[in-house]
Parts: sequence; structure tokens; C-alpha cells
Amino acid sequence: MPKFRYVKAIRNIPKAIASDIERLNALRNGIAHAFFPENLKRSRAVWRDKSIFSLEGLKAFHADMLTVKRFFERIRRGRY
Repeated sequence: MPKFRYVKAIRNIPKAIASDIERLNALRNGIAHAFFPENLKRSRAVWRDKSIFSLEGLKAFHADMLTVKRFFERIRRGRY
């Protein structure tokens, strides 16, 4: 997140993109720190109110991360 805060300081990041990145970080932390399956209940392994381990949740996650990726690709190419 420190690198993300740095990017936000030098670039205007749309709120939807920033929100998805922050939610991605929370999801990552929840899964990474859940060493036992019973801890997953507390870790909130969900994306847009759907389990990340379900097909619906994974599709929603993939679609949002594709949007984030495309945003940063446009910045890299100088189109944003």
C-alpha cells in the first residue's frame, strides 16, 4: 500500500480504481493470514459480496482487476 499511496500522490486515480485496489489488498491480507480454513470466516474472503472461491465471485474479481490493469496500461502508454 505504500507504493499505491505514492502513485496516488503523483497521479489522479479514479475513486473506483482506488477502491478496487484497496479491496484487493484487504482480500489478499485476509487470505494470506488465514492459515486454517476456520479463519477464513473472519477474513472475509469475498469480492462484491460473493465468495472469492465461487465462480460468481471469481468472475467479478477478474472483471474488476481487468479494469484496474487497463487503467494502469493507459497511464503507462500516456493515454490518461
